[in-house]
This record gives sequence, C-alpha cells and structure tokens, in this order.
Amino acid sequence: MAERRGRPPPVFTIIRRQDDELPLNRLLAWLLDPQERHGLGRRPLLALARALQFDALADDLVAGDPVEVRGEARWPADAGSADEPDLLVLTTRCALLVENKVWSSESGGSQYADYRDALALLASASDREYTRALLVARNRRAVPEGWTGFRTHRELAATFVALASEVDREAPGHWGSIALRLVAHALCGEPDLRWALQEAREVLLRLERPTPSDLTRAERLLVDLSAAEEL
Repeated sequence: MAERRGRPPPVFTIIRRQDDELPLNRLLAWLLDPQERHGLGRRPLLALARALQFDALADDLVAGDPVEVRGEARWPADAGSADEPDLLVLTTRCALLVENKVWSSESGGSQYADYRDALALLASASDREYTRALLVARNRRAVPEGWTGFRTHRELAATFVALASEVDREAPGHWGSIALRLVAHALCGEPDLRWALQEAREVLLRLERPTPSDLTRAERLLVDLSAAEEL
C-alpha cells in the first residue's frame, strides 16, 4: 500500500519541528475548539470525548452546553495556579485536562501533581461534577499518579481518521476531512524506537525460558515497532 500511495513524512518533520510540543499543542487546540474555522463544530471534541469514554462531557456537547477550549493558556482563577496546561476543555459540569508530551519528561518533578491539584481545586470551586486528566505522548508512558488516563499520539490520530471517514461519507470533499487528516498525520511523528529495541533485546535474552509476561511484552513490541504502517 505504501509503495503505491507514498508515505510522506509528518509535516512537523518536514519543517524540523518534530521534537517541539508547542506547534502540536496549538494544532490540537485549534481542531478541538468548536469556535475555530475548520467547519466541524463540536465533532472532533465529541469524538475525543467518546473515545475516552468521558460520557458526561459527550452528553454536555450533544446538549449544546457552553464549551471553552483553552490551549496553552493560564488556568481559570478558581484553580489557584499560574501554570499554562497544554489543553483544558471546560463545560458546565466537566473539565478535561490534556498534557501533551513528545520526548520530554514533566517540567519539574511535581508538574503532574500540581496539575492534578489545580484540576481538583477548579472542580470543587466551580461545582464541576466530572473531571479527567489525560496524558498523551508519542510513546507509551506510565499514567501519572492520580491521573485518569493515557493515550498515544497514534491512538488520537486513529480517532481523527475515523471521524474524517465519516465526514467523507456525508460530504465528500469537505475541508473538515482534510483538517482532521492533517492533524492525524502531524500526530504520527517519527517514532523513537530506541526504548522498544532495548526492551526487545531484554526479552530475546530470556527466550530460552520465556514467561507469559515475556510473550505479552514481545507481542506489544511487535505492535509498536510496526505502528508506522498503520496510518
């Protein structure tokens, strides 16, 4: 398939910004903000809420509840924090915090804890009943303590590609489909496979007597190492 259709490098790789989180943050905030001029309204944000099984947020979006998307902006005053999270989505009942990582670790050892505390304070001060703190990154990472989830960039990309296919069926040639695929392609940056290769080496060294855990890890590594073919 790739030989017939081509496989262009992600746009941020072309402009040598593949290790920079800021343009990716801004692109995500643009796509998820219903007020932006992508012609998709709430659909990208609704698709994300459903992919995360954040039912309360999805219900608010369907009901037409006011929604605010803050990209690289300071927390509302109620959170008691001067930090600028990568993405914050607010409805009357819900708050979704998204922290995006490419290769870097947290900005200081307490970043995840500070963000978790700010989200909790925001929820209590504004009577928001439902909150989620989501970490997204290019490669797999542990879920920070007290956070509610993790997604890889490729998993987010798959959500947007699926929505693009829906838009294509409903309105062929709609600009929104192109926008969704553009963001999905940008998310699929060049993978850093060094960690996976090292883990694969450790598994191979134990293949004389592999354990069920070894086989599970080996299967996951095969999936990760072949991920570049998926999108």
